[in-house]
Amino acid sequence: MEAFDEKGKRLQLSARAIAGLGLGLGQPKSSGNGVLIPYDAVVMVQGQPFVYLAQAERWFKRHSIKTGLRRGKDIEVVSGLVPKQSVVVLGAFYVRTVELDLLAGDEAGHGH
Repeated sequence: MEAFDEKGKRLQLSARAIAGLGLGLGQPKSSGNGVLIPYDAVVMVQGQPFVYLAQAERWFKRHSIKTGLRRGKDIEVVSGLVPKQSVVVLGAFYVRTVELDLLAGDEAGHGH
């Protein structure tokens, strides 16, 4: 099942979808000014940086962050994340694509 709950605040992906997308989770690494995450974990939405946090088994939530300097394949997150959070570090773009598909289907289904 792939669905939103709480009016789109969280996205649930089936185990099959997760396997098919090849998602990888990781935790931010401590840095002097915040934490470091892979640059590819960041998704831009209307010019704002976001990451997807794993909420529970198969549930993901888009989460706003503030980025700092890019360091090779990583980027600094100066606010919005702490080291213990579980972030989609591989396949975030695909989660965004699924989210957009579901939002488009939801809007079409409601006839707006």
